[in-house]
Amino acid sequence: MGPFRRSTLSRQFAAPLIAVAVVAGCGGTAKESKSAADRGANLVESYGCRSCHSNSAGGVGPDWARLAGSRVTLANGRTTVANREYLVRAILDPDADVVAGYSSGVMADAVGGRITRKDASAIVAYLETLER
Repeated sequence: MGPFRRSTLSRQFAAPLIAVAVVAGCGGTAKESKSAADRGANLVESYGCRSCHSNSAGGVGPDWARLAGSRVTLANGRTTVANREYLVRAILDPDADVVAGYSSGVMADAVGGRITRKDASAIVAYLETLER
């Protein structure tokens, strides 16, 4: 292969590689967010979250519809916003801030530290897609 051909091949591969690097450096895209939410939906099923939570009232745990971004009253009387940080913490350490009307220990016993931070973030991405 002569120098011209190698140069042509280099240019053919350079543009896609640069595009990938630019997208990776931008902190993600809407498509990546969608895939995180899709992954979260799958994790909800694989971890068995729906055995206690639903998208409507009446579960053993708080319902998920309209949860992300809403104000939540806690068992200690405080209120907080169910933002991404709160929701990830609530998944990883469910007894840190128990929602009013629900018992402590239930989710901690069911989950018992099995959910990773990465999985919790994906689950929250899914919760953020539910109707508000």
